[in-house]
Amino acid sequence: YKRQFGDLEIPCSYVAGDGKKLGVWLNNQKSSYRKRHGLTKEQVQKLEALGICWEGKLESGFERKYQAASEYYREHGNLDIPSTLVYKGESLGKWLNELRLAQNNAGPQNQKLTEEKVQRLNQIGMVWEKKDSWEYRCQLAEGYFREHGDLEISQQYVGRDGIWLGKWLYIQKMQYKKGTLEEWKKERLEEAGICWQSASEIAFEKGIRALEEYFNRCQNADISKGYVMPDGYRLGSWVYRQKRKKRDGKLTGEQERRLTALGVE
Repeated sequence: YKRQFGDLEIPCSYVAGDGKKLGVWLNNQKSSYRKRHGLTKEQVQKLEALGICWEGKLESGFERKYQAASEYYREHGNLDIPSTLVYKGESLGKWLNELRLAQNNAGPQNQKLTEEKVQRLNQIGMVWEKKDSWEYRCQLAEGYFREHGDLEISQQYVGRDGIWLGKWLYIQKMQYKKGTLEEWKKERLEEAGICWQSASEIAFEKGIRALEEYFNRCQNADISKGYVMPDGYRLGSWVYRQKRKKRDGKLTGEQERRLTALGVE
């Protein structure tokens, strides 16, 4: 295999011409190597003479870029670098951005960081979140709000300069719900026009307000399915959907209580 392909980066599924599962065998040798005393010294030497890389492609790629980042840190004293920076042949700025995405669970599955990697990166001054980068995205959100009147953006929405604005806003909302969003960020996003409620929560509030108006006027919630409010809101259809959701267990306890208080059983 080495003579034919020039390396030993063999896929686990690779089967040699004689039927031997060479990929599985080599993967087993790597697993044994990671275990203490899993391979003899002679076995290790023979495999290394053939050019085996004990780490997988992803791991060796991480180590190569980590070494470049370490050197940059020693030279400049920080890792606050633009995403376009190439250092010693490595796309260092792009790589650091990918690590930030991974840490926020916004990157590919195979790029999620272990605690060991996080600690090693912290030792060389990793900047997990650049405030100016966060502010730039917030300004993009403000611009969207001025143009469209809301920030109800799908997660797939990509804005100016290729910024994945929909995903970024989703992450901010998730951090808000978990109570991990910093107060200054919360205030800044509210200035930009964010609504912390989901689209379904907003729709529920609109229906409740219409139902309250009807209830205060008529003192009941006996509404036909086809009833339409004077402003065109289809209150009858909304009430019918809430009754169905209640039967199916798709309403929160608070939503059920609010509907019951207005006569919807």
